This record gives sequence, structure tokens and C-alpha cells, in this order.
Amino acid sequence: DEIIAGDAQLEWRGHLLRLVPLPGHTPGSGGIFLDEDVFFSGDYLIPDEEPLLRFPGGDAESYEKITKPFLRSLPAGIRICPGHGEPYNLQVFMRRP
Repeated sequence: DEIIAGDAQLEWRGHLLRLVPLPGHTPGSGGIFLDEDVFFSGDYLIPDEEPLLRFPGGDAESYEKITKPFLRSLPAGIRICPGHGEPYNLQVFMRRP
């Protein structure tokens, strides 16, 4: 295991992976960009679901201050791979995490 504090980048098979911390859901929650056009959002951005912040270590304040603005800044059209459900392209109207 490796602990990453803050953003991190690595190259893998010709692709750039960028890891970003997304506090709120659980300690260590994060997202991963694949070449900046695919975003693995974990348990955020699940269609028709509000993010769950009630788990042990969940932090609504950090979610509101850090994660929510970050998620709202994602560009329309980016491919979202949520932790549950099917991948989809982010639409403007869905940008309300």
C-alpha cells in the first residue's frame, strides 16, 4: 500500500493517471482521471443519488468546501465511471452533486 497526500500523477502504459483527494464520503476518498477525458468518481456522481457522508469518518464540511466545488468544475462531456452503475458522459444538468 502507498499513502498519497494531495494530488498525484503517474504514467501507465502510455496513459496519464491523475489522482485527486475528494474528502467527504470516507477518509481517503478520491477520484482518478485517465488522460483527462475519463474520471473515476468512486461513490460520487452516481446518477440520481446524493453522496453519502454518514459513514464513519465522513465529513460534510470538507465535502461542501472541497469536493462539491471540484465536482461542479468537471467539464460537460467528460466520461464518468462511478463506483456503482454504468459509465456515462457528464451533462450540464447532472452537475449538481
